[in-house]
Amino acid sequence: MNANYKTVLYANLDKAECSVKIHTDLNHYIGGMAQGMAITLNGARNFPITFNIGPLSGIFPFASKTAVVYLKEDGALGESYGGGRLALVMKMAGLDALVFTGKSQVPLGLLLKNTESSFVVLDKKSKLEKFKKEGFSGKRSLVEFSKNTLIDSYFSFGDEDLGKTARGKNLVAIMISGTKSYKIANPQYFERLYFGILSKPKELAVSFMGFKSCGGCPAGCRFSKAGEDSKNSAVLPRCLVSCQYAAHIYKDVPRVFSILESLGYHYNHDDLEQIAGQVGKLRARFK
Repeated sequence: MNANYKTVLYANLDKAECSVKIHTDLNHYIGGMAQGMAITLNGARNFPITFNIGPLSGIFPFASKTAVVYLKEDGALGESYGGGRLALVMKMAGLDALVFTGKSQVPLGLLLKNTESSFVVLDKKSKLEKFKKEGFSGKRSLVEFSKNTLIDSYFSFGDEDLGKTARGKNLVAIMISGTKSYKIANPQYFERLYFGILSKPKELAVSFMGFKSCGGCPAGCRFSKAGEDSKNSAVLPRCLVSCQYAAHIYKDVPRVFSILESLGYHYNHDDLEQIAGQVGKLRARFK
């Protein structure tokens, strides 16, 4: 986690090659939705699929989703949100975003161990089953591109177009493992804010239940399995990237300012207030 830049891994499916780039130009987008839109616009001619997390991913409660922003085959903007362990594992792998461009000639899977990458040909079911066992046990997350695109064989993005677009690129699956750890800038301040959120369960729009939870979410609500879109949440929570049922918590600008400050990020109130306008301008460029 670095407050001064974003780490993005670019996977070129044409060449089966990956590269990691450091971006300082993405910081003012915070993360998630806005970051994904900016990356997608910058590489629009290559029809990218981008996976994006935010500064709170894997650290604060309910900041448990991964934002996927992409261009569909007809050039329309695609956008969806999924849970599971993906956001947490991307954070532990040291990645803020993962970007796929091009099209492979053979069915491929991408295997990531932190930022070390390799492509695997997945032209047989047996190869896919072997691929699903790769990575570090307990520290990995799997994405399989199918009709609903599943995370960890359970959580869904709920977006048929995402699976169709990825399969059109011959991208079959992603396995990410992350083993990094991070130093909290202000541990006492962080702890007070963290447990302050957990102590107010009524701020969450769903009840705590016993279903399988997303990474970084203690709620285990009955909607945890379902994918989300951008319609039911404010912009700031979608940039952080929180569950839509925690939007009330993470659209509170003073609270978010304090949370980011505890982690060592240098955003001010204006940055947070203006993010909705920035997203509006980005979205307009897709039309």
